[in-house]
Amino acid sequence: AILPHTKRVYFLEDGEMAVVEDHTIHITNARTGARIKPRVQKLTWSVAQAEKGKYPFYMLKEIHEQPAALEQIAATSLPYTKRIAQAIKKSYGAYLVGCGSAAYACIAGEYLFSKIARRHVNVAIGSEFGYHLDFLTPKSALLAVSQSGETMDVLEGVKKAKEKNATIMALVNVVGSTLYRIADDRIPIGVGPEKGVASTKALTGMIAHLILLSYALDGRGSEGVAALKHASEATRALLSTPMIKKVVDLVRVLKNYNHIYVIGRGLSYPTSLETALKIKEISYIHAEGMAAGELKHGTLALVEKGTPCIVFLPNDETYGASLAGAMEMKARGGKIIGISHKPHEIFDEYIPVRDTGVATIIPNIVVGQLLGYYLAIERGFDPDKPRNLAKSVTVK
Repeated sequence: AILPHTKRVYFLEDGEMAVVEDHTIHITNARTGARIKPRVQKLTWSVAQAEKGKYPFYMLKEIHEQPAALEQIAATSLPYTKRIAQAIKKSYGAYLVGCGSAAYACIAGEYLFSKIARRHVNVAIGSEFGYHLDFLTPKSALLAVSQSGETMDVLEGVKKAKEKNATIMALVNVVGSTLYRIADDRIPIGVGPEKGVASTKALTGMIAHLILLSYALDGRGSEGVAALKHASEATRALLSTPMIKKVVDLVRVLKNYNHIYVIGRGLSYPTSLETALKIKEISYIHAEGMAAGELKHGTLALVEKGTPCIVFLPNDETYGASLAGAMEMKARGGKIIGISHKPHEIFDEYIPVRDTGVATIIPNIVVGQLLGYYLAIERGFDPDKPRNLAKSVTVK
C-alpha cells in the first residue's frame, strides 16, 4: 500500500511507540520513554510487481511469474543457502517449521534433505511446534518457513525456541517482517509480492530454496542450480497455451464433482497435500491429499464409480508403488487423472509434466495450482479472495 509513496520504512517492534508530527517522527520505548534511533530499511518491491497488469486475477499473474522467479533464485540464492547449510551442519537436531502450504514445503524439505544430503531433519506444523520444545537445546537449529513472516503460530514457536537459545533461521518472502527481524540468519525467498491468498510462487520459491539447501548440504550446490533451471523450463512448458487448454478441458469435467482424491508417494506426498489444499481453498470442492500407500487404510471405502482420483507419477522410485495405488482406485470405479512424464493405459485423463529429477515436484505443484485456479473460475468464484481465509494468519 505504501509503495507509491515511499520505499523507506521503519518496522515498529513490540513495546515501541511512534509520534508523528508535521515534519518529524519520534520513536520511543513505550515503557521507559527512552528515545530510539530508527534503523531505516529500503523495500525492494516495485509498484508494478504489486499490480495485476494484464491478468484478471493476482493468482493467475503469480502462477505465470514462477518460471522467472525460479531462474532468479537459481542465479542469486546459492550464497544464502551455503551459509544456512553450514549452520545446519553444526547443529545437533534441526527442525523445519511452517503452516499451511509452508508446512507442506517443510515435508518436502524432509524428503529432500534425506534423499540428496542424507541428513535427517524434524518437521513440525507451526501450531504443533510448541509441543516439541522439550527437545530443544542451544545446539538445535530451527528453519522457520513463511511467506508473510507474520504467521502467529510460527512466531510463537520461534520465540519459545529463541528462549532456549536455539539458532533461528528464516526462509521468508517479506523482508523486514517480524520473522525476518527476529531470526539469527535468513534466506529471502525473493519472488516479489504475493497478493493472492492461495500461495503459489512463494511456495514454489520455498521448495526451490530447500532443493538448493539440500544440495548445498552435500557440497553440490551447482547441481541444485541446474535442477532449478530445468524446473523453470518444465514450468514454462506447463504454462503454454496448449497445456492451459488441456487443464481447462479437464476442469470442465471435474467442476461438478463434490469429492476429489489426490495421491502420491515420496516427494509426491506433499505435492498431493498441496494440490488438495489449492482445490478446496478456492474452488470449495472437498479434496483430500494422501500418501498412496494409505488408501487401503480407509479411503478406498469412499471410492465409487466416477470418483475423480488424481495421481502424481514422476520418474522416480515411487512410480510403481503409486501406480499400484491408482490401479486399486481404478478397480473400484475411480476416474484416474495421471500427472506424469509418460501416459499409461489406466489414465482416463492425462497431464504431461517433464521429468526434471527431484525438482519435478515444482512443475507438479504448478499443475495443482492451475487445477485449483481454473476450477474456481469455472465455478464462478474469486480465486484471489477465498471465503473465510486471509493472506497472513496473525490470530490463533
